[in-house]
Amino acid sequence: MGRLPGAGRRRRRWRPVLCRRQGGRRVAGDFCVMASFLVSSPWLVPVPAAPRSSVLFQRVEQVEAARVAERHRHDFWQLEWARSGEWALETDAGEMRLKAGALVLFPPGTWHAFRYPGRGESFLSVKFHVENAPALPARMLPVPPGRFYRAWRGCLGALLAEEPAPRNRYVLAGLLDSLLARLLAWDTREERLPGCVRRALEHIGANAGRSLTVAETARVAGVAPGYLAGVFREATGLTVKQAIDRQRMELARSLLRYSECSVSQIADQLGFGDVFTFSRFFKKHEGLSPRRFLTWAE
Repeated sequence: MGRLPGAGRRRRRWRPVLCRRQGGRRVAGDFCVMASFLVSSPWLVPVPAAPRSSVLFQRVEQVEAARVAERHRHDFWQLEWARSGEWALETDAGEMRLKAGALVLFPPGTWHAFRYPGRGESFLSVKFHVENAPALPARMLPVPPGRFYRAWRGCLGALLAEEPAPRNRYVLAGLLDSLLARLLAWDTREERLPGCVRRALEHIGANAGRSLTVAETARVAGVAPGYLAGVFREATGLTVKQAIDRQRMELARSLLRYSECSVSQIADQLGFGDVFTFSRFFKKHEGLSPRRFLTWAE
């Protein structure tokens, strides 16, 4: 019977070496190759600790009389969700209008003030502390568009529709954690965007409740419309008009699902001249009329 290949040979035990010779020159050995792999391995990159929120205070309020919340700041986080109506928000960036569906977040140290006209405005306010808080700037953060945020609003709306329960506070804290983690990724991505694109996105996000033009957005961004169009598309993959329309659609879906406003009232809140113009706009982007969308969402 023939011998198996390699049988009877003394096996050489593998030993890592710092360097070895190859073709008359010294090259990195197994140990160096393995070390460089470990250093560059993505599994060994330190991962930031996940944010952990604890809710201090939450309330849903309806404002029946005009009032002003004077300019102030605090050392905890604050989330404001406009459920119906419209009122003024003032920050260091200036004054803007919050309309139904708007969702904004104030990191600690952010100056802000509210002016309510007292016409039945309804909002959710949540104040909370965060362990391992993401390094977000002390400025008002409008929640950006996207399927994640649409689903997040849906979860928040469903939670508010339930009877208050002690455990709901823990569910709300979990929702806040997911929002902060997502916003951290968004803000990190935004840091790589040109300044004019960041300013344009902030303006679009804060003014989704009215009719915006590319010219106005470019003026706020501090550049010419033609220049913004090219830089914006290169950075985001969208035209400025597409970004404006997407943000209005996010707000329209949210209002149709979670507010008690009629279709004509929503059309007025979003700055459309009449309900027919709004219906054409909505059907163009969603494939359904607003009334059909309401039936489907239920």
